Amino acid sequence: MKTIDKAMLTGLAIAMASGLPATAQAQQRSAEDAAEWRMQNMDENEDGVVTLDEFQTYRTAWVAENGHPEQWASEQNTARAFGRMDGNSDGSVTMEEMVAHVTAQRERNS
Repeated sequence: MKTIDKAMLTGLAIAMASGLPATAQAQQRSAEDAAEWRMQNMDENEDGVVTLDEFQTYRTAWVAENGHPEQWASEQNTARAFGRMDGNSDGSVTMEEMVAHVTAQRERNS
């Protein structure tokens, strides 16, 4: 099982210590960079797509490492989150779908 990229966590810790909110640091990266980082962390078999099983593994580790409530990683919540990324509902998320997802997230949050 992959773990969340420690360099990213270190970067977030530095940003927080410097007073820069973690979300601001994430916003400074392009949607493509953010999508690429997510794909690298989620795509366990490195085939270029993320499946629901790979996403469940990633999400479970992310919830545990970040101290979020366990229900965030429930099968129902994970399937719903995966469905938002899987633009064509074919059961796998491609890089293009991930970029579209990150872009939509940023638009909703701005």
